Amino acid sequence: MGHNGSKLKRGKRNSISAADAPYSTNIMSSYKEEYNFDNPYMMTIDETQIDRMQTQHHILRTIWDGNFSAPIDEKLRHGNFRVLDFGCGPATFCFDLASSFPSSTFVGVDFVPIFPTQVPRNTQFLVANIMDGLPFEDASFDYIHARFLVMYFTQEEWENVVIKELTRLLKPGGYLECYDSEFIWYNMSPSLEKLCNAVQKELYARNIDPLMSRKIGDFIRSTGKYESIRHEQKNIPYGSWGDKIGELSAQTFFQFFEGVRKPIKEIMNINDQEFDKLMREFEGEINYYRTYSKNHRFVAHKRV
Repeated sequence: MGHNGSKLKRGKRNSISAADAPYSTNIMSSYKEEYNFDNPYMMTIDETQIDRMQTQHHILRTIWDGNFSAPIDEKLRHGNFRVLDFGCGPATFCFDLASSFPSSTFVGVDFVPIFPTQVPRNTQFLVANIMDGLPFEDASFDYIHARFLVMYFTQEEWENVVIKELTRLLKPGGYLECYDSEFIWYNMSPSLEKLCNAVQKELYARNIDPLMSRKIGDFIRSTGKYESIRHEQKNIPYGSWGDKIGELSAQTFFQFFEGVRKPIKEIMNINDQEFDKLMREFEGEINYYRTYSKNHRFVAHKRV
C-alpha cells in the first residue's frame, strides 16, 4: 500500500508472517472464522487485525534483535521453564518461542479468543479477564511477557490490577518484560495529525493516557517487588524510507487505523468516503515526512 514507492497493499497478508511464523500452515487454517464476543475496546477484531498483530511480532523481533531482552535463553533451553504471554493475541510470540525451546512450556492468555485451535504440545491458551484475576497459583511462572496493552487499561487499572496481578504470578527471581508504543507519532503529516488527534480524544474519553507506555516502569517500581528495572527505547519507521521494516510497519499502521475506523469517524463526524480520502492523503505523505513511533521496553527482575 502506498504512494511514493512504498508498494504496500491494504488488507493483503504480507510475506514476513507467513514465512517466519512456525506452524504457519496449521495456524492460518485453524483460526476461528467468527469473532462473536463482547468487545468493549475501541479496536475492531477481525482477520485484518490478526494479520497486523502477527506482522508486528516479526517487526519487533527484528528491531529488538530477538524475542526477549531478559537473560533467560539458557533457562529456556534447559527446560522446565514456564512462560506466560499475557495479552497473547493470535499467539505468534508463543508459537515462535515454542518451536525454539521445545522443553519449556508456554501459556497464552487473552480477553479475546483469537489464538489458533491447533497448537504445539508445549503450549496452552485460555480466555481470561485480568480484572477478575487470572486462574493461576502464586509464583506460577518464571517469565512473563506483555505487550501492546496500553490502549486497553486505564492508569488506575495498570497500577492497581495489571502489574500487581502479573507480579503475583511471577516466581521470585523471575523476569517481567513489558513493551508498548506511544500513541503519539513523530514527524506527523497534516492528515496523520488529524487521525492522531481523533485517536487520542477517544483514548482520553476512556481514561487512557496515550503516553502510558512511558509509565510502565513506574507501575512496576511501585510494587516494591523488583530489584532492578531496565528501560530501553527504539524508534520504528513508517514507510519505504525505513526499508523493509518501514514498509511493513506502515502496513500495520494503516491496518491499525482501519481497526479504529468507527470511533474516528464518530469523533471527526465524517463518513466512510471522507475517512478513505483522509487515509489516501496519509498514505501519500508518510514517506515525505519520514514518520516514526517510539517503542518502550521494560525488563524487571523480581527479588528472591
